[in-house]
Amino acid sequence: MATLREDTLELRWLFGGASPRDVRAWFGAADAPEERVDHYLLLPAAHELGIKLRDGRFEVKGRVGPPAPVELGRAAGVVEGWTKWSVEDVGPISPSRALASAAAPTLAVAKVRRRRAFALDGREVPLPVAPSPAFLAELTDLRVEERAHWTLAVEITARDDGRGAALCRFAAAWLADCPAALAAEDASSYAALVARAAGAEAG
Repeated sequence: MATLREDTLELRWLFGGASPRDVRAWFGAADAPEERVDHYLLLPAAHELGIKLRDGRFEVKGRVGPPAPVELGRAAGVVEGWTKWSVEDVGPISPSRALASAAAPTLAVAKVRRRRAFALDGREVPLPVAPSPAFLAELTDLRVEERAHWTLAVEITARDDGRGAALCRFAAAWLADCPAALAAEDASSYAALVARAAGAEAG
Protein backbone atom coordinates (compact mmCIF):
# COMPACT_ATOMS: atom_id res chain seq x y z
CA MET A 1 0.00 0.00 0.00
CA ALA A 2 1.29 3.46 -0.89
CA THR A 3 1.86 5.77 2.06
CA LEU A 4 1.27 9.51 1.69
CA ARG A 5 3.03 12.02 3.91
CA GLU A 6 1.97 15.61 4.56
CA ASP A 7 3.80 18.22 6.66
CA THR A 8 1.95 21.26 7.96
CA LEU A 9 2.19 24.19 10.35
CA GLU A 10 -1.17 24.92 11.95
CA LEU A 11 -3.07 27.42 14.06
CA ARG A 12 -6.31 26.01 15.48
CA TRP A 13 -8.92 27.15 17.97
CA LEU A 14 -11.69 25.01 19.46
CA PHE A 15 -14.95 26.18 21.07
CA GLY A 16 -18.08 24.64 22.53
CA GLY A 17 -21.44 24.80 20.81
CA ALA A 18 -22.29 25.39 17.15
CA SER A 19 -20.33 27.86 15.04
CA PRO A 20 -21.89 31.35 15.29
CA ARG A 21 -23.84 32.56 12.27
CA ASP A 22 -21.70 35.69 11.92
CA VAL A 23 -18.53 33.57 11.85
CA ARG A 24 -19.97 31.38 9.10
CA ALA A 25 -20.97 34.48 7.11
CA TRP A 26 -17.50 35.99 7.55
CA PHE A 27 -15.75 32.78 6.57
CA GLY A 28 -17.70 32.28 3.37
CA ALA A 29 -16.86 29.40 1.00
CA ALA A 30 -17.63 28.84 -2.63
CA ASP A 31 -18.22 25.11 -2.24
CA ALA A 32 -20.83 23.30 -0.18
CA PRO A 33 -19.62 22.06 3.22
CA GLU A 34 -18.13 18.57 3.37
CA GLU A 35 -19.90 16.20 5.77
CA ARG A 36 -18.22 13.07 7.10
CA VAL A 37 -17.60 11.00 10.24
CA ASP A 38 -14.05 10.25 11.34
CA HIS A 39 -13.32 7.44 13.81
CA TYR A 40 -10.44 8.24 16.17
CA LEU A 41 -8.57 5.72 18.27
CA LEU A 42 -9.05 6.69 21.92
CA LEU A 43 -5.64 7.45 23.41
CA PRO A 44 -5.78 9.01 26.90
CA ALA A 45 -3.22 11.82 27.40
CA ALA A 46 -1.98 11.54 23.78
CA HIS A 47 -2.30 15.24 22.99
CA GLU A 48 0.48 14.97 20.39
CA LEU A 49 -0.84 12.02 18.39
CA GLY A 50 -4.04 11.32 16.47
CA ILE A 51 -4.94 8.00 14.80
CA LYS A 52 -8.14 7.74 12.78
CA LEU A 53 -10.09 6.06 10.00
CA ARG A 54 -11.38 8.52 7.42
CA ASP A 55 -13.11 7.94 4.09
CA GLY A 56 -11.44 4.57 3.53
CA ARG A 57 -8.02 5.75 4.68
CA PHE A 58 -6.03 5.10 7.84
CA GLU A 59 -4.26 8.23 9.11
CA VAL A 60 -1.64 8.82 11.78
CA LYS A 61 -0.89 12.45 12.63
CA GLY A 62 1.81 13.44 15.11
CA ARG A 63 2.98 16.78 16.43
CA VAL A 64 6.56 17.69 15.57
CA GLY A 65 8.40 19.95 18.00
CA PRO A 66 7.02 22.13 20.79
CA PRO A 67 4.00 24.43 20.33
CA ALA A 68 4.84 28.12 19.81
CA PRO A 69 2.48 30.80 21.21
CA VAL A 70 2.08 33.75 18.82
CA GLU A 71 0.35 37.13 18.69
CA LEU A 72 -1.66 37.75 15.54
CA GLY A 73 -2.85 41.31 15.82
CA ARG A 74 -6.21 41.17 17.59
CA ALA A 75 -5.97 37.37 17.82
CA ALA A 76 -3.56 35.08 19.66
CA GLY A 77 -2.86 31.42 19.06
CA VAL A 78 -0.37 28.57 19.09
CA VAL A 79 1.57 27.38 16.04
CA GLU A 80 2.06 23.60 15.93
CA GLY A 81 3.97 21.51 13.41
CA TRP A 82 2.35 18.23 12.35
CA THR A 83 3.23 15.31 10.10
CA LYS A 84 0.47 13.08 8.76
CA TRP A 85 0.87 9.65 7.18
CA SER A 86 -2.08 8.05 5.40
CA VAL A 87 -2.67 4.72 3.66
CA GLU A 88 -5.71 3.20 2.00
CA ASP A 89 -7.61 1.02 4.45
CA VAL A 90 -7.87 -2.06 2.23
CA GLY A 91 -6.82 -5.70 2.13
CA PRO A 92 -6.86 -8.56 4.63
CA ILE A 93 -4.37 -6.78 6.90
CA SER A 94 -6.03 -3.36 6.73
CA PRO A 95 -5.66 -1.12 9.81
CA SER A 96 -9.41 -1.13 10.52
CA ARG A 97 -9.42 -4.94 10.63
CA ALA A 98 -6.50 -4.86 13.04
CA LEU A 99 -8.27 -2.33 15.29
CA ALA A 100 -11.48 -4.35 15.21
CA SER A 101 -9.70 -7.59 16.09
CA ALA A 102 -8.00 -5.86 19.01
CA ALA A 103 -11.33 -4.38 20.17
CA ALA A 104 -9.64 -0.99 20.26
CA PRO A 105 -11.98 1.76 21.54
CA THR A 106 -12.74 4.52 19.04
CA LEU A 107 -14.54 7.87 19.11
CA ALA A 108 -16.83 8.95 16.27
CA VAL A 109 -16.45 12.63 15.39
CA ALA A 110 -19.05 13.97 12.95
CA LYS A 111 -17.79 16.95 10.93
CA VAL A 112 -19.34 19.59 8.70
CA ARG A 113 -16.27 21.23 7.21
CA ARG A 114 -15.88 24.42 5.18
CA ARG A 115 -12.51 25.17 3.56
CA ARG A 116 -10.79 27.89 1.57
CA ALA A 117 -7.31 27.91 0.01
CA PHE A 118 -4.93 30.77 -0.76
CA ALA A 119 -1.67 30.97 -2.67
CA LEU A 120 1.36 32.38 -0.86
CA ASP A 121 0.69 35.80 -2.40
CA GLY A 122 -2.77 35.83 -0.81
CA ARG A 123 -4.84 35.08 -3.92
CA GLU A 124 -7.68 32.65 -3.31
CA VAL A 125 -7.29 29.44 -5.31
CA PRO A 126 -9.78 26.63 -5.98
CA LEU A 127 -9.93 23.43 -3.99
CA PRO A 128 -9.04 20.60 -4.20
CA VAL A 129 -6.29 21.57 -6.66
CA ALA A 130 -4.56 24.21 -4.52
CA PRO A 131 -0.81 24.46 -5.08
CA SER A 132 1.69 23.37 -2.44
CA PRO A 133 2.72 25.19 -0.41
CA ALA A 134 -0.51 27.09 0.17
CA PHE A 135 -2.53 28.51 3.04
CA LEU A 136 -5.64 26.52 3.99
CA ALA A 137 -8.44 27.91 6.15
CA GLU A 138 -11.01 25.67 7.81
CA LEU A 139 -14.25 26.23 9.70
CA THR A 140 -15.76 22.99 11.00
CA ASP A 141 -18.75 22.11 13.14
CA LEU A 142 -18.22 18.96 15.20
CA ARG A 143 -20.40 16.56 17.13
CA VAL A 144 -18.59 14.44 19.70
CA GLU A 145 -20.64 12.13 21.93
CA GLU A 146 -23.76 14.26 21.32
CA ARG A 147 -21.91 17.45 22.25
CA ALA A 148 -21.41 20.24 19.71
CA HIS A 149 -18.10 21.98 19.13
CA TRP A 150 -16.67 24.16 16.40
CA THR A 151 -13.14 24.84 15.26
CA LEU A 152 -11.39 27.48 13.18
CA ALA A 153 -7.95 26.78 11.73
CA VAL A 154 -5.35 28.26 9.39
CA GLU A 155 -2.42 26.18 8.14
CA ILE A 156 0.38 26.16 5.61
CA THR A 157 1.16 22.99 3.72
CA ALA A 158 4.92 22.93 4.34
CA ARG A 159 7.38 23.25 7.20
CA ASP A 160 10.36 24.81 5.38
CA ASP A 161 12.38 27.62 6.95
CA GLY A 162 10.36 30.81 7.12
CA ARG A 163 6.97 29.11 6.73
CA GLY A 164 5.99 29.83 10.32
CA ALA A 165 6.52 33.55 9.84
CA ALA A 166 4.60 33.43 6.56
CA LEU A 167 1.71 31.62 8.26
CA CYS A 168 1.56 34.20 11.05
CA ARG A 169 1.58 37.14 8.62
CA PHE A 170 -1.21 35.62 6.56
CA ALA A 171 -3.27 34.63 9.61
CA ALA A 172 -2.95 38.08 11.21
CA ALA A 173 -4.18 39.77 8.03
CA TRP A 174 -6.92 37.26 7.23
CA LEU A 175 -8.28 37.05 10.78
CA ALA A 176 -8.26 40.81 11.34
CA ASP A 177 -12.02 41.11 10.79
CA CYS A 178 -13.04 37.72 12.19
CA PRO A 179 -16.01 38.31 14.53
CA ALA A 180 -14.90 35.58 16.97
CA ALA A 181 -12.52 36.31 19.84
CA LEU A 182 -9.49 34.08 19.21
CA ALA A 183 -7.34 33.64 22.32
CA ALA A 184 -4.34 31.42 22.99
CA GLU A 185 -6.22 29.58 25.74
CA ASP A 186 -8.72 28.39 23.13
CA ALA A 187 -6.00 26.83 20.97
CA SER A 188 -6.47 23.06 20.63
CA SER A 189 -5.78 20.27 18.16
CA TYR A 190 -8.12 17.43 17.24
CA ALA A 191 -5.68 15.10 19.01
CA ALA A 192 -6.10 17.08 22.23
CA LEU A 193 -9.89 16.99 21.92
CA VAL A 194 -9.87 13.20 21.49
CA ALA A 195 -7.38 12.76 24.33
CA ARG A 196 -9.68 14.72 26.66
CA ALA A 197 -12.63 12.56 25.63
CA ALA A 198 -10.54 9.41 26.18
CA GLY A 199 -9.48 10.62 29.62
CA ALA A 200 -13.08 11.33 30.60
CA GLU A 201 -14.15 7.86 29.43
CA ALA A 202 -11.28 6.21 31.31
CA GLY A 203 -12.22 8.11 34.45
